[in-house]
Amino acid sequence: MESDRNCAKWVLYKLYCFFLKIAQYIPEGIRNKIPIENTRKFVLHILDLNCMKVIPEGTRNSIKEFLQNGSEVDGQLQSISHNVGPSVTHRNKQKRTPVIGIFSRESEGSYRWLTDHLTTEFHIKTFYISNRGEWKQREDFYECTYAILYHSKNRGRVNITDVTDSLYNEELQFLSAVLGKKNLIVVTDDLADAGPEAKRTILRNQPSIKNLAAELFLFSVEEKQSLYNGPITKKLADMKLIFYGKFS
Repeated sequence: MESDRNCAKWVLYKLYCFFLKIAQYIPEGIRNKIPIENTRKFVLHILDLNCMKVIPEGTRNSIKEFLQNGSEVDGQLQSISHNVGPSVTHRNKQKRTPVIGIFSRESEGSYRWLTDHLTTEFHIKTFYISNRGEWKQREDFYECTYAILYHSKNRGRVNITDVTDSLYNEELQFLSAVLGKKNLIVVTDDLADAGPEAKRTILRNQPSIKNLAAELFLFSVEEKQSLYNGPITKKLADMKLIFYGKFS
């Protein structure tokens, strides 16, 4: 049993070293949402995904039991957080460029105008949304500090959430919960009308957008075409202010 505990401690130590290496890529909002009482579940989940294959099969159950019940887990986490966490967080605030994740059921070509304008100032990652939800399992998802939920009217209508055959009910809720409302925006393009009244109508009929996201940006067909090779517009400037934390 003592050898099992030693093995468990070794695995835990290696795992925390791994966490510290990627800590600078984990949004502060996510770190704050992992309370100490949920640490063991979080650790076990990462162990199952990354580390269990290197542990002898006969000791796995003992290790899991130790991690589920041992108070040493919390003690080591608190020690590491106290000694290392603040300096990592401080370094992040000084050097980190915002990482923008674009999430959509559309192909990347549909929103190339958007990535072309944003890549000059931000790190961009794209995530294709399918019904299988595998995008949530991508490791680089947790590098994102902001998210854009993108939808094109070319699919037929603006059915993002709260309406029949909505396309993004679950994704909107998930992104808002993980990254925070202030770090999520919704973008819809290929519209005939992208004016203020059209925006008010969408927000009235699909209130979850306003409740779960910081802003809704609409772009007409003409606006989208002009942005492929044209200069930045006020809408894009306002969008960038959100990513810099300066939009109100």
